[in-house]
Amino acid sequence: MKCFFHISNPKRLFLALFMVAGGMAAFGQDTPPRTALVMGVGDYGGAKFKGGTIPNLPGITTADLPGMETKLKSLGFSVTVVTNPTLSEAKTAVDAFSARIKANPGVSLFYFSGHGGEYEGKNYLIPRGANIGSKADLSDEALSAQRVLNGMEESGAQVNLVFLDCCREDLGKGVGGAEMAPLKAKGSFIGFATRSGDFADPGEEGSPYTRFLLKHLDKPGVSVADMYGYVIRDVKDYSLKKLGEERRPGFYSELEGEPFYFVPVKLTPGSAPAAAAMSEAEIEKRAKELAAKMAAEAAMKNTPAIPPSIPAAPQVPLGGKGFTNSLGMKFVPVPGTQVLMCVHETRNADYAAYAAAQGGLNDDWKQDAGVGKEQHPVVKVSYEDAEGFCRWLSAQEGKTYRLPTDAEWSAAVGLRKETGRTPEEKSYNGSDDVFPWGSYYPPKPGDGNYSQSVVDDGYQQTAPVMSFRANELGIYDLGGNVWEWCQDWFDALEFGRVRRGASWSRLDDHSTMRSSIRHGEPPKWRDRVNGFRCVLATSGG
Repeated sequence: MKCFFHISNPKRLFLALFMVAGGMAAFGQDTPPRTALVMGVGDYGGAKFKGGTIPNLPGITTADLPGMETKLKSLGFSVTVVTNPTLSEAKTAVDAFSARIKANPGVSLFYFSGHGGEYEGKNYLIPRGANIGSKADLSDEALSAQRVLNGMEESGAQVNLVFLDCCREDLGKGVGGAEMAPLKAKGSFIGFATRSGDFADPGEEGSPYTRFLLKHLDKPGVSVADMYGYVIRDVKDYSLKKLGEERRPGFYSELEGEPFYFVPVKLTPGSAPAAAAMSEAEIEKRAKELAAKMAAEAAMKNTPAIPPSIPAAPQVPLGGKGFTNSLGMKFVPVPGTQVLMCVHETRNADYAAYAAAQGGLNDDWKQDAGVGKEQHPVVKVSYEDAEGFCRWLSAQEGKTYRLPTDAEWSAAVGLRKETGRTPEEKSYNGSDDVFPWGSYYPPKPGDGNYSQSVVDDGYQQTAPVMSFRANELGIYDLGGNVWEWCQDWFDALEFGRVRRGASWSRLDDHSTMRSSIRHGEPPKWRDRVNGFRCVLATSGG
């Protein structure tokens, strides 16, 4: 976010880079060693660029560095802090950092805050006392970010994390945002605090990007990709309020394997395991256990699933046949459960009927429900909004509608073995059925509504429900389009409710699209990637 020179624009480029190299599974109790180097330059000691003095950035040493040190230590990192280093001191610190990683390989993290720049596709971090007379001096007077990355990778770390909170003003060619060739590597997540061409002035209180990064790093059960989504939201909101114009961080993602969590959280006991398919008998058993658990939770909190003013709906045995309700929502049976599931996500048209009956609700969802969007999934609805819809629909029809449990959602997505793959269809890590469409990756255009960085599905955001292929049960969009709320608490501390299925967003890479993946969000959280679908109970609630 800090720039050290001015080329043709008097403003300073507001940009930061966040990279995750490698693809390691979420950590359990046996967490690998975590090693960090936190470096920043606030006092530039009269450093020069083309004869001009490089300005000091006091907020770095008073806010950015102390904040990162404290946060990383709380997350189990062994942290070394280097303040206001010269080039020689910076290189010595980086080499010592690499040696520490090599002695205890696991997770390595490098953070830099200060002035920076980009020339001929390479990123440079500006140390104290630098004297840069021309662009050619960068390689001799500044620390190459690639040098840091090389040292981390060669030290044998399983996960490499790099945060560069600095400008990358282009000195020689057009900057392509997330298309930086030297840092575009397989198995990486690269995020930018603003997109190329955005500008802002650093504040004495430190970097807004770092501040929001610190705010979200320790969210329990939130992956790196989801964490970055929070940072994007906060930077955007901050820039609109403080600067009067939107600065939206960009990113590039090519992560592999399971997502990385700074604070991994286990699922509530009794929920479906993360990756293993269950027998129909086990699914049915767990569904009953979860239903009983939810009823007990509601009783303890004195918040019954259906308000006292709405009588409990009678159970309607529907057998093995499909069913279409008064809103035109079609339901089909899910083997091994006692529910029928809506074959599509709840649409704007369905939610509009509920909103009208309630005399108006929050207006967030209406922003994505204009003309022509009636058949798109409703978004910007919280878990509590979704529950309210289900209670209303239950009262309207005299049946029991609710959100699916995590186990019921798993049964619907199938996790079944894919057959008939053609030779050109790539098996993902040699395993079967890790995605809703089968065992190959990336998805094909007809497999669902995913990020355009994965497949060109023809839609900028959501697609009309049922636009793509259904699974063998006749259920659509169990992968992509919108994340779907489930009943379960994601963790024992009740941090958030389970979401399943990934969305249209480019933040959702191949790791989040796996059928077994779930994330947690607070029950009141509304977002343009969140929606839901209902199930219809045939017996037992």
